[in-house]
Amino acid sequence: MSTWTGGFAEREVGIRLQSDPERSHVPLESLVGVALRRNPKRAQLLVSTVLAKHVPTEPGLVIVAAELLGLLVAGELDGRRPPEPLFARLSRILHQTSPAPGSAPASTPAATPASAAPAAGAETAVHAETAAHAEATVHAETAALRAEVAGLRSEHPQVVTIGYAETATGLGQLVAETIGSRYIHSTRLAPADAEPFAGFEEEHSHATSHQLYPADPAWLRPGGTVVLVDDELSTGRTIVNTIRALHAAVPQARWVVASLIDLRSPDDRRSFDDLAAALGTSIASVALAAGSIALPPDA
Repeated sequence: MSTWTGGFAEREVGIRLQSDPERSHVPLESLVGVALRRNPKRAQLLVSTVLAKHVPTEPGLVIVAAELLGLLVAGELDGRRPPEPLFARLSRILHQTSPAPGSAPASTPAATPASAAPAAGAETAVHAETAAHAEATVHAETAALRAEVAGLRSEHPQVVTIGYAETATGLGQLVAETIGSRYIHSTRLAPADAEPFAGFEEEHSHATSHQLYPADPAWLRPGGTVVLVDDELSTGRTIVNTIRALHAAVPQARWVVASLIDLRSPDDRRSFDDLAAALGTSIASVALAAGSIALPPDA
């Protein structure tokens, strides 16, 4: 079976990811690859290696990546920065599970002559044993990392965390559990018997409109703190639209934006500062990895 490497878009189309070590806790290339899709608004699709949405992923790895993101959020909320060695351990685990960035997928072997079948069978058995050992190692190291992260959880019951549909609903839930906050996620559905609290737009998506349907009418209190969780930031426009919509309804003192990866340009990052100044609020951003994406001229 071939292994997805994320290298096709780089080799054939020229789409490249570049990590920014100074702003990254984990190498960008270990967290995401680039795929292509039929979407006239944005052809490239960023495929996470720690979401278990598009590619098979060790379940514990999905959870601990989100928990580490939650620790970064907690650091913004209470100043308790997570130990950097935790991220180094995550990086080592990811390195064990990922092919070299940009590498070609493993090719299907040619037909084996009957005379060579016993040797080929032995080789297959060795490969299977090696793969099983590697999988067991990743599982054990991930479990050990999760156990250490569990001792660093915090409680922020007055904070509201919002996860974005559809990709970041589970990610947002895990971040909220790590920081001990309340949680709600957006939806693209519109129940006939319910009125949304607020809506906002995700401009590049195939389905752009998001709605929030909180069970508690008083879920958002003036002057509070809201954590916005998405799997990736490319331009940050969805975040800007969200903050504008919610702040207009119930002004907040502080916003924390959390993502697995942050690919915003310097201009896009400044747009958060400009928005904060215009609204009289605070907007901070945290991510496991940061960098940029380079597109070919005709993309």
